[in-house]
Amino acid sequence: MFRFGNAINQPRWRRCVWIAACFAAACAFGQPAAAQAQSQAASYPSKPINFVIPNEPGSGPDILMRRLGLRLQEKWAQTVVPSNKPGASQIIASEFVAKAAPDGYTLLLGTMQSHGANSGLFRKLPYDPIKDFVPISLLVTAPFVLVVHPSVPAKNMRELLELAHAKSGSLNYGSQGNGSLGHIGMAVLEHMGNVHMNHIPYKGSPPARQDLLGGRIDALMSTIFLHLGDIRAGKARALGVTSLQRNLLLPDVPTISEAGLSGYEMIGWFGIFAPAGTSRDIAMKLNTEIVRIMNEPDMKNPLTEQGMVVVAGSADELAQLVAREIAKYIKIIREANIEPT
Repeated sequence: MFRFGNAINQPRWRRCVWIAACFAAACAFGQPAAAQAQSQAASYPSKPINFVIPNEPGSGPDILMRRLGLRLQEKWAQTVVPSNKPGASQIIASEFVAKAAPDGYTLLLGTMQSHGANSGLFRKLPYDPIKDFVPISLLVTAPFVLVVHPSVPAKNMRELLELAHAKSGSLNYGSQGNGSLGHIGMAVLEHMGNVHMNHIPYKGSPPARQDLLGGRIDALMSTIFLHLGDIRAGKARALGVTSLQRNLLLPDVPTISEAGLSGYEMIGWFGIFAPAGTSRDIAMKLNTEIVRIMNEPDMKNPLTEQGMVVVAGSADELAQLVAREIAKYIKIIREANIEPT
């Protein structure tokens, strides 16, 4: 019988035997857990997968996730259930997934809001965007566009800033809600342009868009996907895109940076996250399949035609993006004097 306390005093050959026995015991204890994890990954998925979407039904992110879910469903012959949990700056959905079982059956569509801006907007979040999640894969990036109702006399960004300066507080802009990316984007624009406009928060993009089309608000910053049809139909006027390069779908629309606010940039992105503790094998299985699907032409091309850029890749790339976004938005929110809550 080996006694840990006496091992150091044993002859060298006995110490070697003791060390080997300890190593074998450790391996024996580790093997069942490793074997179980591999078995779970091999049979995954064996029940429905819940896709938690922090946006309202009919929004761009919702449509993206439903398309991805259908492809995974076809591949694995297992139901993928889209579950919309909008509200509270995407905190409701993020907290729900952070507290879910780490078995790969509850996944989050994370964004620059949930895993970036919220860290600067809120003094205390009910989830940690880094510690509480396993990154699976980035999906797409999506620049925003600033649009105004056709009745607004400003024909370009410079004229909008001049109008906002001359009529301080009289122009109304909508957003997807307090602390949303549309709100942050406009607040930064106000800060950089030294102007003041009146913020009208909505519960998501669709109602804000409807009020823009109805002339009840003057301006709105949201995804190109949401506004592309309205812009082409003349129902909304595009003044600037939020990326540093012009968008292929709106080649005649300048960037906000080149239109007068040098250095202005805000890029939306969407990625898949699982709860912390999800096994590496399941995470890798999800990553492999999601990256393959996102890069299939009949998945990728329609997204490109809607103003999105497919960037599906490794989990490490998504993890690094989250770290950069958190630091970036803490700085932006502080400089724009947006008060955390």
